[in-house]
Amino acid sequence: MMRRLTCGWIVLLITAAVFLAGCGGKQGSSLREVPVGVVIEQTGPQAVWGLPRVEAMQVAAYQIEKAGGFDVSGTKYKLKLLIYDNRSKPDESVAFVKRLLDVDKVKILFATQTTPCTLPVLDLIRGRQVLHFTAATAHQKMLGQPGYEYSFNCYNADFGPNGTANKLVDYVLRKIPGVKKVAFLDQNNALGKMLVPIYSEACRARGLEVVAEEYYPTGTTDFYPQLSKIAALKPDLLFMGNTDEDVRPMLKQALELGFRNFATNRITPKVALERKDDIASGHFIGVEEKNFLDPQTRSLPGVQEFITDYKHLFGREPDYAMIPRAAAVYEPLYAIVEAMKKTGTVEDVPKLAAALHGMRYEGKIWTISFDGKGQILVDYFMYDVHDGQIEREHVTP
Repeated sequence: MMRRLTCGWIVLLITAAVFLAGCGGKQGSSLREVPVGVVIEQTGPQAVWGLPRVEAMQVAAYQIEKAGGFDVSGTKYKLKLLIYDNRSKPDESVAFVKRLLDVDKVKILFATQTTPCTLPVLDLIRGRQVLHFTAATAHQKMLGQPGYEYSFNCYNADFGPNGTANKLVDYVLRKIPGVKKVAFLDQNNALGKMLVPIYSEACRARGLEVVAEEYYPTGTTDFYPQLSKIAALKPDLLFMGNTDEDVRPMLKQALELGFRNFATNRITPKVALERKDDIASGHFIGVEEKNFLDPQTRSLPGVQEFITDYKHLFGREPDYAMIPRAAAVYEPLYAIVEAMKKTGTVEDVPKLAAALHGMRYEGKIWTISFDGKGQILVDYFMYDVHDGQIEREHVTP
């Protein structure tokens, strides 16, 4: 004797059938997963560096899955991002990296993006067979050292013949030929203490006098004490800061004290353009990897795809001034996929590292390459905000 189905059971069975049909037809549902550990500053004082990169990785992973994944030795894969916010704190960075390495057993790790958080992480990855990617400046000189054979830096190097320090100082001298005396004011942290000597050395190598190397406490908004001390030395140029948040009030206060010429290696041009009328005939010179404020750049196919997929994932326009920071993770993630396809493995770290060393990858937005030690090279621009306008010069490392 058959039992009658109630309306509730009928609805439940129909819902289950629809769900199963949807799962069977959902794009990417049959793809195997490659876990990628991500410990990046999404909140806290260093989020200005980390958050754009986390979002860019999410866009790349979505695009790869949307395209049907990638084939490695006959098996289709997609990337599974295991994302943790270290809140710009070194101790939390260590805790999350330990979990990813020891519990999740990841073979690919993006951790972290700033020097203070990266230094303790380097102790954890030393000697491990894990592909490690970071944009931290402090890490650049450790590439290729024993224990770090599988570690990669994905931010253009500041030091060396082709580093941004030498390129930037040369650009300053072309734009402001009368510069003789230079002063530095940077954050009193590991990054600031590393950058100032690199750029000071580049200045001295070109015959410039470095009259001050000052540092400000993390979190301060009052720069008048340091700026007043520096102003008394009458420098022709002030190298300043390493975050947009710091430099906004610093630039305002420096202009009030009579400074007119500025340089930086980390600040987006948006900060200077906000005060272009105050800078007037002075100069604000810096580095950016690509100008997404330019409509012509935004019209490029790869950029358009990035913008469209970003809007789909996050429901808003990207901050075009911050997209350049995505270069440190977006194309490297695609380069890892290319290395997997080339080597036929998703977890043999020595083979993947060997494939990445010396690789040149023409990506959707940037062309990147890794040298034999694992240092990335990305095309970028020098910019100069002057007389209410901005000029850019393309640099190909």
